[in-house]
Amino acid sequence: MITANDDYPKSYTKSFADINMSRRSVSRKKLESYLQEVDVFDNPKMQLEQYPTTPHLAASMLHTIHTHFNDLEGKCVADLGVGSGVLSLGCSMLGCSYVLGVDIDPEALAICANNISEFDITNIDLLHCDIRSLVNHPGRLHGAFDVVVMNPPFGTKNNQGIDMLFLQAGLALARTSVYSLHKTSTREVGNMMQ
Repeated sequence: MITANDDYPKSYTKSFADINMSRRSVSRKKLESYLQEVDVFDNPKMQLEQYPTTPHLAASMLHTIHTHFNDLEGKCVADLGVGSGVLSLGCSMLGCSYVLGVDIDPEALAICANNISEFDITNIDLLHCDIRSLVNHPGRLHGAFDVVVMNPPFGTKNNQGIDMLFLQAGLALARTSVYSLHKTSTREVGNMMQ
């Protein structure tokens, strides 16, 4: 795990080398198959809204980003609210040069670190950090990533608007694109950002 004072993003050329396939030829179905092997929370913390991103949803989202927008291969990516790491792992499998997974929960980061190790992936680092600190003071992370991906908490557990804070952090960190999953009922909150 890295700290907020470490230098990043790092440049990596090796990514998911143990799977024999061209990065561009990874089908959505094959990606979903790999992501089904990702361990998730045994005891999710409801106050943090730790709902795991399903392999199907993660594979669909990432495959679309990869094939329709060409926004993963060779890119530097941040995964905000990394949880067990399904989005980070999928990004790596699709050829990202580097991924930084950020989460407030050290237990989630431990699960994610184990998943990274199990897949023998070397281009993902993890950062223990409260996303609110990245909104107001992104520091060296400001604009450091090509792409930000996330499945943030929706703000349904006494933390209304937390998904918008995740979006604000994503916009501060990304140079080009932010891809995020949201609950329909939080759309009205999005209008407050404009």
